[in-house]
Amino acid sequence: MDIALSPPSDERTAVLRTTKGTLAGPDYVVLITAAGAASPFPRSGAARREAAG
Repeated sequence: MDIALSPPSDERTAVLRTTKGTLAGPDYVVLITAAGAASPFPRSGAARREAAG
């Protein structure tokens, strides 16, 4: 499994609201694909960051 994170072009802020409070931080586009599979989306000019786990 490949997981790629990239910042959106408009530098949005993600906000999660729960009954216990609010968490805000930089937004990211998350793309999850089977290892070695072709991406369904074209690569943007944004820097690509990959998470391993």
